[in-house]
Amino acid sequence: MFGFLKGMFGNGAAPKARPLTERERAVQQIQAKAKNVMTPARAELIKNAMAVHKAKQTILAELSDENRAKLVLLALRMLMNEPPPKPVQPEVQKAPVKAKKPVSEPKKK
Repeated sequence: MFGFLKGMFGNGAAPKARPLTERERAVQQIQAKAKNVMTPARAELIKNAMAVHKAKQTILAELSDENRAKLVLLALRMLMNEPPPKPVQPEVQKAPVKAKKPVSEPKKK
């Protein structure tokens, strides 16, 4: 009944594996070495780092849009090695100064 499929896909035996390329062999070697690199101490360190990252993300999520934009700008300036801007001092308005009347000298007799 399905004889035409047997002709297309062989006699039902598993297909022969093609030989691995040089790149595929290198990837397999690296993956085998990576299994030895992940020690329990390293796994714990990565787990703690991810927990700290999550906590910081929560703090950043609570920032207002204005404060987040300021933080991004500050981070970009630091990456570009630019000094941070000087803080803007609020302008203090002074009371207008009244012109003084010229002092006249006392009359001599």
